[in-house]
Amino acid sequence: MKLIDHTARWFLGASAAVFMLAGGLLFLLLTVIFREEIDEQLNLRAARAVALLSHHQSITDPFANVEPITASAPRVSTTYRDTLVYDEVSAENEPYRLLRKEATIEGQRYEITLLASRLEWEDLFQALLLVFGFVILLLLVVGFFLQKMVARRVWRPFFQYLQSVRTFSIKQESPSFFEKSAIAEFEELRQALTQLTEQVQRDYLALKNFSENMAHELQTPLAIIQTRLDQVLQEEQLPSETVARIVSVRQAAERITRLSRGLALLARIENTQFEREDMIQPQAVIAAQIELLEEMTEAKGLKINFLRETSPVLKGNLYLFQILISNLMGNALRYATVNYPLEITLNAASLSFQNHAKPYAGNPAALMERFVKDNPASESTGLGLSLVKEIAAFHGWRVVYLIEGEVHRLEIHF
Repeated sequence: MKLIDHTARWFLGASAAVFMLAGGLLFLLLTVIFREEIDEQLNLRAARAVALLSHHQSITDPFANVEPITASAPRVSTTYRDTLVYDEVSAENEPYRLLRKEATIEGQRYEITLLASRLEWEDLFQALLLVFGFVILLLLVVGFFLQKMVARRVWRPFFQYLQSVRTFSIKQESPSFFEKSAIAEFEELRQALTQLTEQVQRDYLALKNFSENMAHELQTPLAIIQTRLDQVLQEEQLPSETVARIVSVRQAAERITRLSRGLALLARIENTQFEREDMIQPQAVIAAQIELLEEMTEAKGLKINFLRETSPVLKGNLYLFQILISNLMGNALRYATVNYPLEITLNAASLSFQNHAKPYAGNPAALMERFVKDNPASESTGLGLSLVKEIAAFHGWRVVYLIEGEVHRLEIHF
């Protein structure tokens, strides 16, 4: 539910409760006022009847009844009450207000009974309540839409800030713009968002520059080290022990090179420095990688079976997808068991790699974390599957790694 609708419903509910309470109080107040007005009229008519009796005149009020009572009769207390009287014209009982009181005139006691119709007063009462109900309903409807309109205007800066945050990109050169607001709370929010986006951009640029500089600056000395080592290895009459040490150093330098490239690539992926605008044909990329690794697979006595159930087209980054396929195939072939083929299955919903390798007792998902290897002594950098995981996450794909005995199966769900 939207914020404006939520507040509008609360406003409508609270207003309805207040108006219902006001309506109830109005009903009670009008009831008391009308009853007092009728009782006052009854008292005036009773006083007129007593005056007529005092002057020995007849009472012409059709709703007045005067009866003489004996001196020994019980005293008649003054009472007001509602009653019903049958009306022969309408053939139904009509509501009346009754007054009974006693009056003594020239030593004679009289019981005076007066009736006053409540029908006209009730009609007026109902008309007032109907008018009140209509006004309340009108106020609720008008107030509801007026409150929504005002809320939209008042909350406009908030929704503008929300849209700016949604479209914010740390790669844009100029900081995100948030319009100033005359409302103090929204102005505080604007300042906080401005500071946050500027800080995020500064941190992003610092990390980007660091990763790029690190990758660039490391390549030159590592290349020099490898070149010098190659030159030393070409010298004649080197002791075998020295050659072994130089080869070990060269392998370490190569590993550092691969490690720096992998970490730099991970940093670029995490910082979303790649676009996802390429139309990728997975079957073509996989076929090209199979052809590229054909000599290595033949040398190791391995076989690759590529099953294409469908030929989907994916939207993403072709360079990253090529790295993903290269890492998956390299990892599978590196640990695959001879005489068992590498099974690659592609369909519209997923891509899977299945091979036979040594059983793994741990959690397969842990192998996709950085620097986690089945064999700590392996020359691998420990970044291959973590790169697969990050590339898949970058594209919004899901990676599942399953191990059942010697069968290793890695699935990527598009």
